[in-house]
Amino acid sequence: MSGRKVTRIGDSCSHGATVITGENIRTVDGKKVARRGDLVNCPLHGVNQIISTISGPVDTTTQKTSFLGSVAACGAIILTGSDLTSLDR
Repeated sequence: MSGRKVTRIGDSCSHGATVITGENIRTVDGKKVARRGDLVNCPLHGVNQIISTISGPVDTTTQKTSFLGSVAACGAIILTGSDLTSLDR
């Protein structure tokens, strides 16, 4: 599979964080797709927004899609994503 793995609700991050919000319209592997502005729940720093995405021109509604390696405001890095769905930058 080429491209970057798309992240979704339930994906894991460093700091022990988990993605907790996503888009209401689009799903990947039956889970809502995470975007810049969606939230992670970090046990070290509480709830924080995904602030940095490694997304190119892939928009969902008005927000950029989040991929493996995207970063939350607390510094948590998204570590998991879909094994079945990836998108090119």
